[in-house]
Amino acid sequence: MSEEASERTPYLRVNSDPPTYRPLVTGKEGFANVPDGTEFGGGEDAFPSVTVQNATPDLSHVVLESKVPLAKDAPSFAIYEWADGHLSPISVLPAAEGGSVVRVLATSSSISLRHAISDDGSRVFWTSGEPNHLFMRDMEAGETVQIDKAEEGVSGPGAAEPVFQGASADGSVVYFSDAQQLTADASPTGIDLYRCEIVDVAVGCANLVDLTAPREGSGESGDLQGIVSGLTADGTRAYFVAKGVLTTEANQFGQVAVTGQPNLYLWQNGVGLRFIARLAAEDRPNWGLASGISPPGEASKLSTAVSPGGRYFAFMSERDLTDQGNVDVNSGEAVERIFRFDADAGRLICVSCPSGGAAPQGTLVDFNELVDPRSQWLGRNVAATLPQPGILSVSGPTIYQPRVLLDNGRVFFNAIDSLVPADSNKQWDVYQYEDLGVGSCGATAENGAMKRSGEGCVSLLSSGNGEAESGFLDASASGNDVFFLTPARLSVTDVDNALDIYDARVDGIPAILSTKEECDSAESCHSVSSPAQDSTPSSASFNGSGNVKPNRKCPKGKRKVKQNGKQRCVPRKGKHQRRAGKRKGASR
Repeated sequence: MSEEASERTPYLRVNSDPPTYRPLVTGKEGFANVPDGTEFGGGEDAFPSVTVQNATPDLSHVVLESKVPLAKDAPSFAIYEWADGHLSPISVLPAAEGGSVVRVLATSSSISLRHAISDDGSRVFWTSGEPNHLFMRDMEAGETVQIDKAEEGVSGPGAAEPVFQGASADGSVVYFSDAQQLTADASPTGIDLYRCEIVDVAVGCANLVDLTAPREGSGESGDLQGIVSGLTADGTRAYFVAKGVLTTEANQFGQVAVTGQPNLYLWQNGVGLRFIARLAAEDRPNWGLASGISPPGEASKLSTAVSPGGRYFAFMSERDLTDQGNVDVNSGEAVERIFRFDADAGRLICVSCPSGGAAPQGTLVDFNELVDPRSQWLGRNVAATLPQPGILSVSGPTIYQPRVLLDNGRVFFNAIDSLVPADSNKQWDVYQYEDLGVGSCGATAENGAMKRSGEGCVSLLSSGNGEAESGFLDASASGNDVFFLTPARLSVTDVDNALDIYDARVDGIPAILSTKEECDSAESCHSVSSPAQDSTPSSASFNGSGNVKPNRKCPKGKRKVKQNGKQRCVPRKGKHQRRAGKRKGASR
């Protein structure tokens, strides 16, 4: 694959013409970045010895873990940073502690990797094995600092159990939890959530704050639950769940935090702590717990979303948080729905609730790779789901969070409930919620695939009438392209029942629903009864029902014949026309 490679290794592909492949670890003479005689390939039939753990967005810096030493005097299971062909150890103790390369805690990467490496690759956070501590390595300065150090004069109870929760994109702010009391106001029991600012690596934490510090005189523990629910890239906001009453402030509905219950909070730099809502114990995917997952949980199990700027936060709950009814019309039991909090307005709304006060309709979730691929809601009664993080596990547990919540407040979600008239298939479909004035949600904007819901609009993005379910995959940064998966045949060019990806695009080309399969051009193959200029943010531009193949007459110049058991329109004798390439799309 590359003349620079010496044995089995992860590669960096460079999309040149032709593409090139650069080995991240190599012993090849002239290109070697490991000591002579190092064997790291692991053998063809064995698991690879070197795996990718994380990387910067531009892939210029890559974090690797190796079962075998890749540097002099390094132990097995140390971590390294690859940059421009060179390998540098990351898991290096502070100079005051010997400065040696040590093993890393094997389970740390499965909990959270949120900006564990800064966007420029200069700072990397890591957790040691024995003793258990959280460190940051400054790759440029070549220095390591311990993060979980108690303030001077504080020697509170609790074992050192630091858990990296996430950091800012530049590595200047880090959030971590710990059972050990590190500040004078920390809880004597339970788990606390700390925020550390690192201005100078030589100083360490310039400002260590316990975000879950109990109210003075309350005598209770903050008791963070699982994984922090949401963090912003600038490190200024953190959404989390705790069982302590950290503030007596009520939300817009007059609800207050309750001791011993999962209370959802927002901490914002310069503003402080705010209570959002009291959740149910069964809502545990909001703090990274799911069936079979033990505390502290995993970031890949989170069923939440934060807008890039942090103003909006989306989560799920079976509780009636907005006085719109949470009882399933069929089972009579509480059902999980989707809510969105606007931090600037202090406003909580239900984005997946039926309009007009109608009761929700849910279903018991079975193993479902489209709407619950992480099995977060297995066996639970659910009316809608937030799209979940994906894991690329070929070479390491790299977690990808799809774009679910945008800075304009738009939320993408899956729903089994029929929220608009055009949704008639009683299957899972893909929807979006927009505030009034955002996108196509205007004062009079309403049609079969869009419906006003409170002070916003709910729109159908998938077919709503296909014979099979659909599940959200991802969206573009602008939200103008929404990709969803479905085995349903939403185009006559789709001739199988395999999963396909469709693009619900603003001002896109309507889906192919005609029986014409041979055309003068690709454009003439598309249905023309719905204008491509229609910018309605939904699949309303579908002409007809999903994969229905109507019995239409052939256009001028073609005749109907039966081929392989199917009716087709083919050119009449003497007419030559090209077959259009298979193409799928849904305009919105």
